[in-house]
Amino acid sequence: MMNEPPGSELSALSARSVPPRMRLLPWSTPDDRPCFLLTDGAGGPVSDLADSIEEMQLAIGDELLRHARAMHADPKVPDREFRFLSRRLSEALDDALRVARN
Repeated sequence: MMNEPPGSELSALSARSVPPRMRLLPWSTPDDRPCFLLTDGAGGPVSDLADSIEEMQLAIGDELLRHARAMHADPKVPDREFRFLSRRLSEALDDALRVARN
């Protein structure tokens, strides 16, 4: 165990019965590196914000999937619209997998 000064964030987390864990956040740094939150699972403002963003990402994925099914039912949809939808679905799947793996 690391020796942290009393009152530091790490010493406060280690004093609790739940060991801290690293939570992958649903955003990245400006240079596209992942962001993590050291948490004991008790929640907090950053964790709540991450939960809200993940819920929004999943809702966008649901909406895109409904749109894709409607497009498949219409034989007159142009190929360029399918390509655009494919890109958006790929982004939504990336978001969903990131949430699922965390």
